[in-house]
Order: sequence, then C-alpha cells, then structure tokens
Amino acid sequence: MELPTKTLQDYGLFHSYNTLIYKFIKFIKILKHKAFPEKRDVNYFKNIEIRRILAKIIKYHTMKNLLLLFTLILTFQISTVTAQKTFTIDGVTIPRTIQFQSKALSLNGGGGKSTMWPGTYLQALYLSQLSQDSKYILDSDSAMAMRIEVTSSTVSTPKLLKAIDDNFKKTYPGNIETLRPKIEEFKSYFMGEISKRNTFKLVYSPSDASVWIYKNNQLKGKIPGFEFKKALFGIWLSKKPADQKLKDQLLGK
Repeated sequence: MELPTKTLQDYGLFHSYNTLIYKFIKFIKILKHKAFPEKRDVNYFKNIEIRRILAKIIKYHTMKNLLLLFTLILTFQISTVTAQKTFTIDGVTIPRTIQFQSKALSLNGGGGKSTMWPGTYLQALYLSQLSQDSKYILDSDSAMAMRIEVTSSTVSTPKLLKAIDDNFKKTYPGNIETLRPKIEEFKSYFMGEISKRNTFKLVYSPSDASVWIYKNNQLKGKIPGFEFKKALFGIWLSKKPADQKLKDQLLGK
C-alpha cells in the first residue's frame, strides 16, 4: 500500500497520528539493516522540527532507542495540533473541535466548492473518534456533527430545499418515502433567509437518538430516529454519496 506522501505539518489535523505511524514504520524499514542510523536518514521526513529531533537522538543513540524516538515525535505532533484551535479550509477558518453535551467532537475532515448544493458552502465533519471508515461512522451510535457554513453571498432557499430532497433520494439505499415526514421537518429548519456566514450544525445525539439542528448556534429542533441519522449523514458518506470528492475530504483522505 502506498504510504501518505504529505508531511505532518502539511497534513494538518486529519489523521496525523495514523500517518506518522505509517511513516515511522517505513522509516524503521529503511534503517533495519543499520546498527547505527545516520543523520542523512532523517531526510525521509520533510518537517524540519521532526528532522531536528531525529538528528539529535540518532547522534547519540542506536536502533534500540527508536521507540523513545517515536514517542517524542508523537508528543511533539500532538502538542502542536492541540495548541491550534482553528483550521483553515478554502480560506474559511473553522474550529478544530465543537462542544456538544459537555463533550468535544474533533474535526475529521472538511471541504468546499461542492456541486451538491446551490451556492457554496464549507462543510466539515466532527466525530467523537476520528475515522476514515465511512460505514463505521454511519453505523456508529456515537455523537457526531456536520457543520455547514454558507460562503455564498446569496442562497436560493427553494433551490436549497430541492437539493436536500434530491440528495436524500440519490444517496439513501432504502425506500426514501418511509422517511418523508422527517425529511419535510428537516427542510423546514432551512426555510427563511439564508445569508453569507450563516452556520448550520447537524448534530447526532446518542442520548436520545435524535439529530439536533442548529442555525447560528441556536437550536431549531430535533428529529428522532437512528435511521434518519444514517440517511442524513449518508448524503455525504454513503456508498454513493452526493459528492465523492467531498466524501474523501470529510474522511481526511
């Protein structure tokens, strides 16, 4: 399997822990026939801070100390990511975490410029536990959220409501009419004026198996049902999503 080519700093928040594990394993393979690693071996990592840490440890230690090395790199990366409370996608700054029922949901991935809605939006997925497995996310009975920020100056509400209908029909694998009453209720929360920088949060709460809909941090309503949650998040994450490129971005790929 081809390993990720982006460095940790380039990769940002999304799955930096897993990426570093992959890169470290490959680094070990590079050095496996060497009793004493050399300074030039650190060039495998492009991030200058990681290279400095590696160079210092390699100068004084042998392969036996690589576990310590790995721990130090992880500590450096985790502290760097934790210190940064925001993330920028397509020029829009969004939070790395959002709070829901006293719990923090972490940014899993995000993207914009999708054709699935009229106008342009920045869409970001937040999870209790980061994952690149769309099926696992859809089947999970854990808290999660989709944050949608309007980045267009004007949005046609009728076109948006039609797009919601179309996306449910396109992505739901079952009989969509069984969810019709809940879809109509969901659409009602998007009626009225929608302007640039308006933000919607669609949050699944496992405590009452409901999707909570927020507009500009004000709770507009709740729609019960785990199946509705799967249908809603399936718009972005199903086997046949409304936008495959955006799905990959939400999964941090």
